[in-house]
Formats: sequence, C-alpha cells, structure tokens
Amino acid sequence: IISITLLIIGCNDDVEYDYGDFREIYATYEGNNILTYNAQDDSPTVTLHADVWNEKTVAAGERAFVRYTVVNQIGDREYNVHIDGYSKLFCDAVRKGSTDDIAGYSSTPIDMTSIWRSGRYININAWVPHVDSGAKIMLIVDEATIDEPIPEVYLVYSVGTKPATFERKCYASFDIYNLWMRETCTAIRIHVDDPTSQSEYVFAK
Repeated sequence: IISITLLIIGCNDDVEYDYGDFREIYATYEGNNILTYNAQDDSPTVTLHADVWNEKTVAAGERAFVRYTVVNQIGDREYNVHIDGYSKLFCDAVRKGSTDDIAGYSSTPIDMTSIWRSGRYININAWVPHVDSGAKIMLIVDEATIDEPIPEVYLVYSVGTKPATFERKCYASFDIYNLWMRETCTAIRIHVDDPTSQSEYVFAK
C-alpha cells in the first residue's frame, strides 16, 4: 500500500467483442512470451504460451488486456495460444489516505460494466467520461479502517473541472496484495460512484 499521489489515467478505447472461439482476459506478462492469469477470486493460475508478443508494448511484469485463441493444451491449465490482440492495462497498487484525502478529489460518476478479483488484483471494466488530459483513477483505502476486518476502499475517478466530451471504455487493474494479506482483513468493501448500478462491492476471503 502506498501513499496517495496523482495518476494520469490509462484507459483504452472500446474493444470489439466477438463471441466466437477466442477469449478475453486480464493477464500478467511474465516474459519469454508467457502470460499468467487467475480467472476469478483464487482460481488456479492459468499459463499461456503466446505465439507473438512485443515487449515494447507490454514488458515483463506489466498487465495486459488479451484476446487469444487456444491452439492446444500442453499441461494442467497450460496452453499454447494464438494472440488475436492485446493492449497494456492501466495498473496501480491500492493507495491509502484519510477521509479528507479521499473527499478532496472531485468524484466523477462512472458506469461499471464489471468488477472482480483475480488473485492479488481487483479488475474493472467501466464506461467513463473522457477528457483530453488530466483524468485520474485510483483505488484508495481509508487508512482509519485499514486494521478493521473489512477495510473501506474507494474507487476514485476524476476528470477535475474539465468538461467531458464523450464516454469511453476503461480497463484497469489494481494490486491489493498488501491490504488483502493483512491478518486482520477478512474482506474488503469497495465504494464506487455509479448512479446507474450498485455503489458497493464486497470481496470476501
């Protein structure tokens, strides 16, 4: 967990969804054309051996939004795959701050499509208002609740005072390991400014 600093958002353009044979995942690139991911919660790790990869686009240790097709299975949860497309995910660690810190950001409502935990990450897929520059997205734990059984965590998206020109898809991944592995933590509650859907999500161990 790290202290609050400003981050420039790294959202991607909307993707074209195809319901054919390929799959879309959030994965970690391990190097040597190898990707790993957990589908949801604490499901077993899946290993993919990619046929192509450009480490200038996504380097080892970085997260990626990947579309792939299975070529063949080579082991238990291990596959050779054809990469149909990929892009770098915005990724950050959960941050800690006071309630004043959190309230100090001008919250911009979003439209959450999905939010889930996969291993040490909280992942989001959402529609967000777009501005040319200066937008920020962070996951912040209220430091006053950090030692409670269910820490209170806030997904903060802000475009500041700039007018949004349109909405775009945002894909992001947040490393919650240092919070999740605290002995006192039994779950986390994530608060989202989403007037179109639910505003709280609880992820339990």
